[in-house]
Amino acid sequence: MNRTSIVLSGLTLFLICALSLKHPVASAKSLAPNSTVGTTAVPMRGPSLTIVFRGLMAFHPDPAGQYFEAGILPAPDHELRMQVLEKSLDGVSNSVVPLGQYANLKSDIWLLEFPSKSKGVSFYQSGSFDRKSGVGNSRDFRWLIDLEGADFYNRKLQPNTSQLGVSFHIHSGEFYTKTMTLPLMRRRGDGTFEFFGRAAQEIAIDVFLEDGDMILRSEQSGTEMFRLKEKPDTTYEVVIENVPASQDHMAMSVNHFQYYYRLFPMARTDWYEFKVADRGTSLATSDVTKPTFTLASYLSPMPISDEAPCMGVGYGLNRP
Repeated sequence: MNRTSIVLSGLTLFLICALSLKHPVASAKSLAPNSTVGTTAVPMRGPSLTIVFRGLMAFHPDPAGQYFEAGILPAPDHELRMQVLEKSLDGVSNSVVPLGQYANLKSDIWLLEFPSKSKGVSFYQSGSFDRKSGVGNSRDFRWLIDLEGADFYNRKLQPNTSQLGVSFHIHSGEFYTKTMTLPLMRRRGDGTFEFFGRAAQEIAIDVFLEDGDMILRSEQSGTEMFRLKEKPDTTYEVVIENVPASQDHMAMSVNHFQYYYRLFPMARTDWYEFKVADRGTSLATSDVTKPTFTLASYLSPMPISDEAPCMGVGYGLNRP
């Protein structure tokens, strides 16, 4: 072997060793949980469907934790509708499911059914939470206003359920905050507006359609109103909303929150009112200060006045 061959052989061996040190062969212990030796890593699949609730609704869990209820609160110029937002390799599409023909069944319960590996409902909470200082995970369920909580009436309320329209029931899954309002100011009766913080604008739950279809069914008649099936490489948002039918027809100064006092009758001096805080008023310091948007927000902007947030409330959230 001549001198040139020896030098080339040595250089080749050096490069092989250097590359091996820079990109070592993975052992079984160093692999990610969704990887295997000798095969291409397959990432964990996320939910194929997110069900979103927004607008004037009263959220109430079954005391036994067997279901979660979203009661629709009828109000002037508000419309109950359901959008189906489909995202696939071909793009994004939006369709509206006609529910008007069923909406007069005020005493009816509409069941949102889908297969689940667990029964009963739960609510996402993570770490410390303080609304006024803005401390809390952006998905934390505690952003939802709790009318029976310590920062509101701090007592059990008796709703006049005859004021509700239909109620949606879900029997399994974990609920979380999908989006939040801007920082809000609040006053009671004719009092002075004080800083309140953000509140949940949308409540959501994730579903895996790989386990079966999602069905919307009337409990009263058994009628199947809607069915959603899985499609390859496709995700969905089903947005159930009770919001102003048209922004042009809603006065900017309308106090949407007043409609909840049809459901929870009490003296007007005890009514709460909200408005969006002025810039610089917010005390929030956490990472949730930026507004977030769902797929629905891009396709159909929420017809909600910044001066009068149209948001849901909860009751019975912390009682056994």
